Amino acid sequence: MKRPLRGDIAIAVVAAIAAAFQILIAYSASVSEEIPDPTVIAVAWLHAVISVLLIGVALYLRTNPLFCASATLVLLGVWSAASISVLPTNMGYPLALLLAPWALYCLARSHKVQQRAIIVVSVLAAIGSVISPFMWRLSDSGGIEYRSGEDRFTWLALHWITILALVLLGLRRKALEAARHDAIQRSREREHLRIASEIHDVLAHSLTLIRMQAAAGMFDEASAKASLETIHKVSGEGIAEVRMIVNALRSGNVDVPQTMRLHDVVERFREAGLYIDCEFDADTHGYSPIVQLALHRVLTETLTNALKHQGVGTRVTLRINELEDRIELRATSRVSANSGQRFASSGGFGLEGIKERCTALGGDFEFKLDQNTASTYAWLPKDPQ
Repeated sequence: MKRPLRGDIAIAVVAAIAAAFQILIAYSASVSEEIPDPTVIAVAWLHAVISVLLIGVALYLRTNPLFCASATLVLLGVWSAASISVLPTNMGYPLALLLAPWALYCLARSHKVQQRAIIVVSVLAAIGSVISPFMWRLSDSGGIEYRSGEDRFTWLALHWITILALVLLGLRRKALEAARHDAIQRSREREHLRIASEIHDVLAHSLTLIRMQAAAGMFDEASAKASLETIHKVSGEGIAEVRMIVNALRSGNVDVPQTMRLHDVVERFREAGLYIDCEFDADTHGYSPIVQLALHRVLTETLTNALKHQGVGTRVTLRINELEDRIELRATSRVSANSGQRFASSGGFGLEGIKERCTALGGDFEFKLDQNTASTYAWLPKDPQ
C-alpha cells in the first residue's frame, strides 16, 4: 500500500480530533444520569466508532480515492440512519460531514478512477443527501424535525448543487493536470528529437570526413599517414562536440568549443576534397553561443551534404555576411555536368533539423536543388528572443 500524502495526513489529524470529541460525547452520555435511553447511548458510541474509522479513510483518500470516497459516504449514511433511529433526540451536526465534499472532489480529480464510477458515486451521494443531517432542523420542542415545504427543497437543492460543483471542479482539475502532463510529454519528445538532431549533425559531419579520408588512404598509400592523422583529429573533435552537446543539454548552458570555429570547419572540408571559395564578412565571436552553434550547424550540414552527395572535387561558393540585425549564410555547390555525380538528397533528418533550429531562433532556412547545383540560404538574428 502506498504511503499517505502529506495533505491527507493533515486532514486525518483533524478527523482524529473530531473522533476524540465524539468519543468524549459518547462517554459523557454513558455516565450521565439525564440520558436514561440506552439506544441514544448506543448511537453515540456508534458515532464515535464511525469517527475513528473515518480517520483511516481520510488518511488514504487520495491514494485510494474510489474505495475511500465510497467508504466515506457509506459511513456517513450509517451515521445519519442511526441519528434518525433516535428522533426527535438531537445528536448534533458532526464535523465528519465535511469529509463528504472533500471525498467527492478527490474522487472526481483522480486519474485512477473511471468517469462512470465517478458518476455512480455522485448519484448515490445525491440520493443519500435526502437523509443528510442538514435536512433536519431544530423544532420548537427542543428536538429536531425534518425540513418541510420550500425549506426542504432549498436545502436539497443546495446539496445537489454542491455535489455537482465539486465533481465539475475535480474533473476540471483533472483535465488541467492531464493537459500539463501531455505538454510535458510533448516537451520530452521535442527534447529527444533535439538530442537526435544534435547527435546527427555532429556525427554526420565527422563520419563523412572520416569515410572520405579512409577511402583516400586505402587507394593512395603515400597519403595514408596524413589520412590517419586527419581521421584521428576529426574523430577527437567529434567526441568533444558530442560531450559539449550532452553538457549543454544537462545544464542548459552552451559553451562553443574552439574546434567549432567556422574557418576551421572550412579547412577540414578543404582537406577532405572540397574546393571552397569562402568570404566571411562577419565576426561571429561576438554573437551569443546559441547563434554561433546554429551557424556552425548550418555550415557543417551544407558542406557535409556537398561532400557526401556531390563528392570530392565539388566546388562550393560560401558567403557569410553580417547585416544590421542578422547574419546570413549563402552557399552554392556544383559539379560539372559530366562528372556523373548527383545530389541524392532524401530530404534528410539533418536538413529538417537545421530548418527547425533556425526557425526556433527567429530566422529561416532554405535549400534548393537544381540538377547538379545545390543552393543553401539561412539567416539568423543576432539577438534571438
